[in-house]
Amino acid sequence: MIRFKRLRMTTIPGGRLPCVWAIGVVALACSNSPETHPRTTVTDSSGITIVHNRSPHRSGVETWIIADTPSLDLGGATTDPSQELFYVAGAMRLDDGSIVVANDGTAELRFFGEDGTFLGTVGARGSGPGEFQTLSGLLRYGPDSIAVFDSELRRLTVYDLTGNFGRSATLLPAEGSGLLLVGAALGVFADRTLFLPTRDLFSVQRRPGAMRGTQPSIHVSETGTLLDSVGAFPGREMFMQTIEGGVRAVSRIFGRSTFYAVAGDNFFVGTNDWYEIARYSPTGVLRALIRTDHPRSPVQRGDREAFIQARFEGQSPAERQAYERGYGKSDH
Repeated sequence: MIRFKRLRMTTIPGGRLPCVWAIGVVALACSNSPETHPRTTVTDSSGITIVHNRSPHRSGVETWIIADTPSLDLGGATTDPSQELFYVAGAMRLDDGSIVVANDGTAELRFFGEDGTFLGTVGARGSGPGEFQTLSGLLRYGPDSIAVFDSELRRLTVYDLTGNFGRSATLLPAEGSGLLLVGAALGVFADRTLFLPTRDLFSVQRRPGAMRGTQPSIHVSETGTLLDSVGAFPGREMFMQTIEGGVRAVSRIFGRSTFYAVAGDNFFVGTNDWYEIARYSPTGVLRALIRTDHPRSPVQRGDREAFIQARFEGQSPAERQAYERGYGKSDH
């Protein structure tokens, strides 16, 4: 099920602001008047802007939060095949209120009206133009287009906002054959070139135990050719398990990860290790660091148990035991 929720304005009666601090921090980074925001300081260090936000203990603050009830549900329990969603790789609300869903289970883009009415599909399973093998990312591509990334074909396919096929491009057809492209984090710069994190398949740890590799990130042209390498950032924390014939990688529960966003001519990188967001140019030049004071809350054993309970609510004891043998024990 996909659930869309609206934002609503509310007043925080006291205590800390919610953890959507990054939105406000980015806005403050554009200000050259620290005195207007006494808990924020903006400094320059060798051409790099550093924005530091001290932990806010403020009351009577108006802020945006997610509404308590959804404005629209898509999918879930239904007898309508058009509403059945399976392995959703992304969803997006367009300018006219309509919604597009990348449904990897059927290798389709599904279009819905503002009220959830099914409008139609494009795509099918295959390797030809407008066909997909593995949908792994959906993104806005300029003001008049959307794009979907196929990680198996290493291909970006562009459509207009009503689903008409535009073009496709194979990303790194020759270069980077040893790189796994992380399509879910794909981003588009203002000039329609692409930011793309990768994983180096040849550097994956082959022995059991915890690991956290790096993600080399690249700048790619509209046609899919490599323009430049823009740096390597910490990857997702994994646990390597011994299986028959080798090892497999599973994500650690509450493990450390890195997150990316692209806007205009910048890309942003943040991790859940600490409260800092880095802003870079498309060529990988560090432009700004945005920080906030915030106490760290270590994960407790009870947090893991609550996660597993929620993950397997209503499922069989055997399924839970199999999960704990793999994912669960990886966190001890």
